[in-house]
Amino acid sequence: MREIEIHSYARQLLEAHGFKAIAEAAHNAIELEAKGDVELARTWRHIEDAMKLMRGPPCRIAAEPAWRRCTCKRAKSQTAKGNTISMRASPLKE
Repeated sequence: MREIEIHSYARQLLEAHGFKAIAEAAHNAIELEAKGDVELARTWRHIEDAMKLMRGPPCRIAAEPAWRRCTCKRAKSQTAKGNTISMRASPLKE
């Protein structure tokens, strides 16, 4: 398959099945490798990689409390003292 076909197919799979499609592509690749169909397994791995690119990296920020997301000097000094700081606090000039 050409690169554009792989990305088009990967997009369609993501739209139809969500992020479960990534696991399904990996599962298909594993089954094909076990059967000895290396070329088709390689195509499924390529589709899996394309879907992972479309998904993007996992969002670490959403899982952390707001005070840990802020990187300004004020937040660092407050957290060092054991206090929390809101992201809505007025910004200070650094």
